[in-house]
Amino acid sequence: MPENGLVMQTDGARRVLFGEIDPSLSSEDAYKLEQSQMNLIWRWLRDGDLKAKKIGKKYLIASKEVERFAEKLSVNE
Repeated sequence: MPENGLVMQTDGARRVLFGEIDPSLSSEDAYKLEQSQMNLIWRWLRDGDLKAKKIGKKYLIASKEVERFAEKLSVNE
């Protein structure tokens, strides 16, 4: 992923795409929300909508790809 700048793992992409989880949520609700957000990211990766490199068991996503995908999401809202 040359020239794309910062590379992040899926949890970093989750924070960029969805923002921080509200600290006023109970720990159980925060966990459920985080898991549903991660499931969306895994589906986007699996479907090829969000492009990443898989290295071992981890996906690395270029920051420019996350920005591109975030713009795509905001257009479709």
